[in-house]
Amino acid sequence: MTRAVVRGRGVHLKDLILLHTALPDWLDDDYVNFRKMAQLSLIFAELTQVQNSATLPIEPNMDLVNTVRVSLRLYSQPTGHT
Repeated sequence: MTRAVVRGRGVHLKDLILLHTALPDWLDDDYVNFRKMAQLSLIFAELTQVQNSATLPIEPNMDLVNTVRVSLRLYSQPTGHT
């Protein structure tokens, strides 16, 4: 079986990680950060377009998926600094 390689997938994952760590989900006074949500929407729209246009089966790179999971857990944990 031939494996499909979607170019730019790593770029999209990098963008998601950077967006997650750089911008808060909530702004002051408990307002949703719509700028962040709009950026997330654009990234997911591009990924969905790539997924829907793929003609060959795409398999996830589990090493990359696990690395992203660990990275998100590390950035999500409170550091204890005030």
